[in-house]
Amino acid sequence: IWIEDFGALTDGSDSTLAINAAFAAAKAFGGAQVRAGRGTFVCDASLTMQGSGIAFIGQGKGATRIAVNHNAGDPGIRIANLAVPGRIERCGVFAMTLVHAVTPAPAVQLTDMIRAEYVRGLAIMGVDVENGKATARVSGCSDVAIDSVDWRVTEGTDTNRHGVIIDHTTATYAGAGEKFGRRISVSRCRFADDG
Repeated sequence: IWIEDFGALTDGSDSTLAINAAFAAAKAFGGAQVRAGRGTFVCDASLTMQGSGIAFIGQGKGATRIAVNHNAGDPGIRIANLAVPGRIERCGVFAMTLVHAVTPAPAVQLTDMIRAEYVRGLAIMGVDVENGKATARVSGCSDVAIDSVDWRVTEGTDTNRHGVIIDHTTATYAGAGEKFGRRISVSRCRFADDG
């Protein structure tokens, strides 16, 4: 599945609905690779992956850019089963750059670029992140691999500078109860503070 087939554009217009429609189609298939071509796709609201077996794959760091254009405390990409709270499995984000693109940059950034809740088999690999509150917040997840992720803070983050946030439970995730995370690996990641 290609996000461009659902109407995602690199012309600066909002591609949120198109990318979320591609994720919904992947969920309907029981899982699929959702691919993004080269260029910058602007998202004025959160992207949400709600099904098992969904892999969001770009064309490489710098080649595919997802520009998150909000600072409401919502994540750039949320990976969770929101309709019926419960575990989802085998999801990931690969080979792209995520940018917190609010202009001007807020003094305190509130946006986790990737937020995963109650996922078993999560992979975040080969991803560059520019700004935002954190590269990823992983809540109550297990069998997680975060590898080859570069996060660069260039401005406007005040004291909210977190590379990867690991919450061991999902107590704040409505309906999930106390779900404990385990087997989480973070390797070959670089977190640079230029701000």
